[in-house]
Amino acid sequence: MKRFLAALLIAITVFLCGCGADPQREAYPLKVNGTPLDGEVFTFFLDEAARALPDGTQEEQINYAVQLCIHYVAVNSAFTGAGLSLTPAEKKEVNDETGVQWNLYGSYYLSIGISRQTFAKLRLSERCEEKLRQAYFGEGGAYEVPRDQLKAYLENRYVSFRAIRIPKKILAADGSETDRDAAQQTALDEKLAAGLAALNGGTGIESVFATFVADRKGDREEYTEVVTDGTDHAYPAEFADAVRAMPVESAAVFDFGDDYYLVYRDDLRDDEDIFEAYKDECLAGLTDADLRRTIDKIAQSYTSVTDQPVIAACWNNYKNATAKAGQ
Repeated sequence: MKRFLAALLIAITVFLCGCGADPQREAYPLKVNGTPLDGEVFTFFLDEAARALPDGTQEEQINYAVQLCIHYVAVNSAFTGAGLSLTPAEKKEVNDETGVQWNLYGSYYLSIGISRQTFAKLRLSERCEEKLRQAYFGEGGAYEVPRDQLKAYLENRYVSFRAIRIPKKILAADGSETDRDAAQQTALDEKLAAGLAALNGGTGIESVFATFVADRKGDREEYTEVVTDGTDHAYPAEFADAVRAMPVESAAVFDFGDDYYLVYRDDLRDDEDIFEAYKDECLAGLTDADLRRTIDKIAQSYTSVTDQPVIAACWNNYKNATAKAGQ
């Protein structure tokens, strides 16, 4: 009997120590409308809150994370309540995207206590939210955004252009980059001027690019076709604004960063291919605030119960982990 009681005492002690050592796995930081959310989910949204409010206090970031958790539950509830589901193709697409994201950021999320399974579950919920958007505001939706409004958003926010990029430095015989000498710079200036004249004279930019390549002298020209709203890291807002200031179907030369650009601005107003490719982005831009209000309205009736000691443990664990990771 003594041996049995001793073994039982050890088992109980181990169990209690386990709870204390890792409270995220043994208790729930909060329950939203009766739905318990574990420490991994809360930590994910705590990380989101810290990014959204980098200068916020502990209380502000925690409160923001709680609101994100409530939003998450409301999205899932609204999705199920609307009778929606993701197709096998949509699930595969999310799974593939999640795999790419996890390869890039998985080590960070693991370091703060978030498993790949939890990460995948939350990414899946994001796709459910996008499908809710389509159900509410997409074609045939309850609050359908007219096609003309989407096209107007595209025309006002996006710009379409084709460009030939030429680095300012040339590639030397040994593979290193080097500055151009005066003669090389003059030759490049003349090449750009000739290309600009050709474009304004009606020659297609693809033909101009072919001419450039045929006359390549270490210039490493690259040709690209771009549609952007200025959030593309390769073509940031200032670049997009400069193109937007150009007349439609005109050309210009840009000196931007480490490169020169020969740019031709296209007319996207009647380009159905561009519209089809970007209409979902336009719908998101137009309806983000409306979708959030719609989901927040659903969440108004929700009750949330927080476990403050567990939340505090989550906060401490997260801060310690990010400090170690140098975030």
